[in-house]
Amino acid sequence: MMGVILERNEIDMHRIAVRSGILKGSYNRNQFDLCPHPLHSVNDFTTDKEIGIRQAVQQGSKCGGQGFAKCNCTQSGTQCKSNKCKCFKTGLKCNSKCHASMTCPNKI
Repeated sequence: MMGVILERNEIDMHRIAVRSGILKGSYNRNQFDLCPHPLHSVNDFTTDKEIGIRQAVQQGSKCGGQGFAKCNCTQSGTQCKSNKCKCFKTGLKCNSKCHASMTCPNKI
C-alpha cells in the first residue's frame, strides 16, 4: 500500500495518508518502508477523513479484502457482464471460487 507521510511529531511518530484517507493513529519508522524516489504528492491522496488500516487495505484490494465473494454464474460467463452477477454488481472481479474452468469477461 502506497502512502505519503503527512507529519512527524517530536517522538518520531508519523501520520500517513493513503488513497482512501488518513490512517488512524501514528506509526513508528520501523512499521513502514521509505521509497527513495518521490512517486506521489499529498494531492494524490484523500486527506479529509481518517480510516483504519484494515479498511484502507480492503478499499485498495481488487477482490474486496479478506474473504471472497462467489457469484455462481453458470452460463459460460455471459451473466458476469450484468447486475445478475453478484461480483459484477458489487464492483468486484470474479475469482477461481466462482467458476474455475469457464471463461469469464469479469475474471481476474
